[in-house]
Amino acid sequence: MNDFNHAQSSPRMDATRLAGEPSNSPCPTARQATLSHETRDEHDGLLVAMHRLEAALAGATPGRQQAWGARVQGDLHLVQEALARHVDSAEGPGGLLAEIDLTWPTMVHRVQRLRRDHTDLLRQANDLKRRVEQLCSAEWTAYEVCMADEVVEDPDAADIRRKAMQLLNALRSHHAREADLIFETFYTDIGAGD
Repeated sequence: MNDFNHAQSSPRMDATRLAGEPSNSPCPTARQATLSHETRDEHDGLLVAMHRLEAALAGATPGRQQAWGARVQGDLHLVQEALARHVDSAEGPGGLLAEIDLTWPTMVHRVQRLRRDHTDLLRQANDLKRRVEQLCSAEWTAYEVCMADEVVEDPDAADIRRKAMQLLNALRSHHAREADLIFETFYTDIGAGD
């Protein structure tokens, strides 16, 4: 658990620790602090699922494609569930993106980018799921291609690994964009200029 879950402190201090912003920054509303906290929790849950998927992807495949594929499939499912929960939460009527739209209409292009990210991330995850299902449904024998003293892995597993890493990198980039936008809109006095 995070330290702010145990500390007896003011909501302002909790929000400060949550976002990691300097103590002299503007104070977010209670709703904004809640949305920031919820988004951080969603990101944390998604990161745990992503790490599990990375571990599954690192497993050996020669001669065990179906077992490898089944593990990858299970951990990918966890990533998809966590991502879907985050998208539903962020894009819902009272969600993070609606709050930013309402309070910072000048950020419309960045919010639109995050919405496009969500659509693309869900699509990438579904495409990857189909590839893994194809691998799991195939009839396999011990598939090893020997070249000199080197065992070459199955090309389908290599393709799945490549596509999974693209998805995981895209998720990390999205998390960073979203965290930056939360910080800038809820915890920083951007100002309109003079």
